Amino acid sequence: MKNKLAWTLGLGAVLVIGASLALLAWLRVDDARQFGQAYKVRTVSGTNYVFQFIETTVGRVATGYVLIVSARLENPNPFPLTLLRDWFVLIDHDKDYYQPILTSGQLPTIAMPANGLLEKEELHYVVPDDTLAGLLALNVGYQYLATFKSDKPMTRQLEPGQFYKFRQRDW
Repeated sequence: MKNKLAWTLGLGAVLVIGASLALLAWLRVDDARQFGQAYKVRTVSGTNYVFQFIETTVGRVATGYVLIVSARLENPNPFPLTLLRDWFVLIDHDKDYYQPILTSGQLPTIAMPANGLLEKEELHYVVPDDTLAGLLALNVGYQYLATFKSDKPMTRQLEPGQFYKFRQRDW
């Protein structure tokens, strides 16, 4: 009798643990899927293109944090498309706005060939410490925001010079 009860309790515990792990895995996959979804957007002039987050790199520097947003851009049009980096404005939970900065080798424009694809275009931002305390979104098209960080504060404490990559919205 005791042996049967122990087996039943053990089987129940294994089932509960298995169900919990399956739910946790499904939530993580769903978060990554939402992060990497493709956004069909348009420019101010009405030209269409596709924007997709690949990953976000967060690093600490002496003046605050650096955010590097890596994106996949696709031009489905039969003509070349030029986007201004300044159009990709970062907006934080306090509704503060941050323009991308140019790093060496980057131009103020992003040129996409006709029916072309840019696999990993980077947008760099320097932001103060409190920016990572909540939701982050990026203006990816004419009056179109795409969220790439959830409203949960970043839990990792970074030392100056440390960088982490994320491929999901919860960090």
